[in-house]
Amino acid sequence: MKKCGLLVAADSPSNFRSTAFASEGLWKSHFAPDGKFIVSVTSGTKTLSLFEFATQKWTVILHGRVFSPVARSSDSRSLYFQDILENDEPVHRYDLATRKVDLAVECRPLLEGGVLRCGLEDALPDNSFTLQLTRATTTSTPSTSAFASALPAIR
Repeated sequence: MKKCGLLVAADSPSNFRSTAFASEGLWKSHFAPDGKFIVSVTSGTKTLSLFEFATQKWTVILHGRVFSPVARSSDSRSLYFQDILENDEPVHRYDLATRKVDLAVECRPLLEGGVLRCGLEDALPDNSFTLQLTRATTTSTPSTSAFASALPAIR
């Protein structure tokens, strides 16, 4: 049996519940603080989509291979994400006003000296990022350490 997610918003005082239209099979969801949208990844992690409550429609942001969870800029104007199987593991920015995707952080320089993975954790208030670096070790278990606030967004 295939498991499917469903996005439901619940208001605890009134116990009112509403379901995001056609949200079956979505996960890694991120609700906007202003309540205007939800951004989600399909259960197969190959599509990043945006649901706008005003229009009740889903918009595909990008197709990829395996998307990370989404982070939001401090001004709520941009979303940040990675396709973790993309060469050099860059972090991308989706501008909510222009609906365009561009490069936010180049991880290639970090993937040297034994670093196996550079993973987006979150966007910080100054628009830099917390990235998790996984390094190779001499044992069979990789070593992981956080690398915070070192890379500003590319402008």
